Amino acid sequence: MEDVRNGTKQARMVGISVHIATRLAAAAQEDLRARYDIGWLVHTVRYDDDGATALKQLGACFALDQSALRRYARVSETLSVSEFQWVVTLLTPRGLPLTWSHIELLPLGRSSADRGALATAASRDGWSVRDLAAKLRAHKFTA
Repeated sequence: MEDVRNGTKQARMVGISVHIATRLAAAAQEDLRARYDIGWLVHTVRYDDDGATALKQLGACFALDQSALRRYARVSETLSVSEFQWVVTLLTPRGLPLTWSHIELLPLGRSSADRGALATAASRDGWSVRDLAAKLRAHKFTA
């Protein structure tokens, strides 16, 4: 009887753990989408006549410095919405999406196909940000 209870308890713990891991992945994906949206917003205002003022206001609103805002914009300028949404769905062996730091490197890829191949390999093989940067340098994916 004790074995049955322990087995049931273990099964319940696994079920709860899977549920929590799924929620963490969804939260990470939503964080990535929010950063992309901030980048799009920065891109739409930074070349206006009052772009510098708008960037300062956005920085204050989101508690981000100007360099972070520009990095967010670089991603949204390079990766189309559909390309970005696809990348966000890729999960690492830990069940989480790539980090924003990974995604910031993807615009260095020459083409959408190169970026897709890199994102797929990085997520499938669990590459660190340094691993991805090294692959970009070594394989001449960059322009």
